[in-house]
Order: sequence, then C-alpha cells, then structure tokens
Amino acid sequence: MHNEKEGEEAVPEIPEIIELKGTEFSEAAAEFWDEQRARIRYQLKIIAGAKWALKQEISTRCSKEAVKAITDFEEALKAKRSFEEAFTKAQKTLEEVGEWEKCASYFALYEMVKRKRSFEKIIGFLKPKLLQLERWSEWRARMYLRHEEHEEEMLEQLRVSMGERPVWNNWLNEVQGMGLVLAAQVTGGFETALEPGETLGSHFKGASQMIAFAGLDVDPKTGKAWKRVKGEKLRYNAMLRSVLIGRVGSSFLKQNPAKSGYRRLYDQQKARLIKRFEKEGAKIVPSSKLPKNSEGKRYEPKGIISEGHLHQMALRATVKIFVHHFWEEVRRSEGLPCGLPYVIDVLGHPASSYIPPIRDTKV
Repeated sequence: MHNEKEGEEAVPEIPEIIELKGTEFSEAAAEFWDEQRARIRYQLKIIAGAKWALKQEISTRCSKEAVKAITDFEEALKAKRSFEEAFTKAQKTLEEVGEWEKCASYFALYEMVKRKRSFEKIIGFLKPKLLQLERWSEWRARMYLRHEEHEEEMLEQLRVSMGERPVWNNWLNEVQGMGLVLAAQVTGGFETALEPGETLGSHFKGASQMIAFAGLDVDPKTGKAWKRVKGEKLRYNAMLRSVLIGRVGSSFLKQNPAKSGYRRLYDQQKARLIKRFEKEGAKIVPSSKLPKNSEGKRYEPKGIISEGHLHQMALRATVKIFVHHFWEEVRRSEGLPCGLPYVIDVLGHPASSYIPPIRDTKV
C-alpha cells in the first residue's frame, strides 16, 4: 500500500526492466510513425475545429436556405457523391439567396483539403478567420508543430540509418514505389524480431520465417489468412503486415507498369489467378453482385469469387514474393547463403518458376 497524501495523485511505479528486443533503428522507425500519426491527428483536429466554427458562424448569420445548402453539401459528401457536383449545387443555391460570400470561407476550406493544399497554406488561410471568430486554438497549433518538428528529426535519423544498410543501397533504392521512408518501415518492422547482437540474416534462416513473422502465411487451422482472435496472442507482427499489404502493396499498384516490375508482377499474379479460377469453373463477379446473408453481409457462395477477393489474393502473392526477395538481398548483403527458393526446394516447383529480386531502372 502506498502512503499518499490526500488530494495528491499516486506516483506511477517504475515497471520491471523489459526484455530488450529489436534494434535502435526499429525503435526509431516505430517512433517516426507514432509522431507522424500524432501530427496528422492534430492536423485533422484543427481542420475539424475550423469546419465546426465556420459552420456555426453560418448558422447564426445566414438564412435557413443557406444552412440547408450546407447540410445538403455535407450529406452528398458522406454519400460519396462527386465533390464538384455537390460544390456546384451548393454554390448555385447560395448565390440565388444572395449569401455565397458569407459562406465562401467554409467552402474554400473544403476545397483546399480536397485539392490537397499544404497544411501551411491551410493554416495561413484559417488562422486570421478563426482569430476573428475567437475560435483559434493556439494549443492545438503548438502540438501540431511540436510533433512535426520531432517527426522531421526522426526522419533525418531514418535517412542516416537506412544509408548504412546494404539492403537499401544495393537493392531497395532501385525498386519503383519503395522510397526511403517506406523501406525504413519495412526494414525496421523486421528488425523488431531481433535479439541483441542478431542481424536480419542471422535471425531469419529462411524466407518462410520472414513471411510467417509478417503474418503473410496461412492459419493451419483454417487454411486462410490469419485473423485476430479475441483473447489470443498474435503470432505475427500486425503492424508489419499492415505496412506490407496496405502501404507497400498499395505503392506498387500506383506505379506505371512500364517502369515497375512489381506492378507487372501483380498483373501477372492476377492473370494467373483468373486463369486458375476459370479452369475450376468459378465465376468472378463484382463485390456488389454478391448475395447477402441473413445479417445483411455479402458472402461468396460456392463457385463464386468476388473481384475484390481476387485482387487481395494477387496483392498478397505479390507482397510475399517481395518479402522473399527482401530476405534474399539481406542474406547476400551479410555474406550468407540463400539456397534454393522455398517454392523450388520444398514445394517442388520447377526452377523456371523462380523470380529473382526485381530492379527497376530509375527515370
């Protein structure tokens, strides 16, 4: 029992010394993304606060028709209708009632966000207006700047650290869609598995171990991708899986197929899957065409596969090959043998099926 004075908060106890796992670099990579998320959170809070303040000003100064035009505009965006269409309709209504000028700042903010203007420009636009309305939050602005400065400091550390890693200098920097920051998140994610003194090449003896650590293998109980189960400890790095599928995979998809080998690989994997399912007699349909169960959720009946499911399978296959390539390049950079690829050595696929690490010509 602590003997605390009345009215004073308890002093947190010093926890037991935690087990050291990961590297300084993996810690820095995680810290960078934490700072980035915090910076974005305050950025969104500032914008949300400005929208609310400008809307409140409109509701007190303008007619019911103007307020309805604002509400209709917001509802159209929530329904994912065209921004241009919703904007034009609202502007027309407000001009008809002679109140467009009173509402122009509100719509200018939406347009700046839509056009992805720099946050500095958005702040420069908002601050004088919110100061006039006595709605400017200096505290939120300071918190935003604090996280932004720390993020930039951490980013410089990542640049230095990645520049010291052969896997970046000898391969990753030649991959279209794999910028230094994304490469740092991938590398740092895998380094969270390391004990003191270990390297990626010495820890991960095979590519399949990396694939399992990233949660890209399948649950042996279901034969499907791993899913979180309440109360059960994850056996993979969930953040790393999210990075690989959500960020790396998405980045590859955005590349020009003429310049990106991994984008072409995705197209090849998708074509392979389409051919396989068609051979099996399965029908490929848009996700919106799937039937619904009693709970209103769409499902795939036997013999039916959705285009979205097919896309995810192709993306997952592409990312798994990328991870295999990552393992190969790490092992080579550390002077360690790679052996035969898993699909050839264990699964018995022909040697001709081997896909070497992809290097793109930087333009």
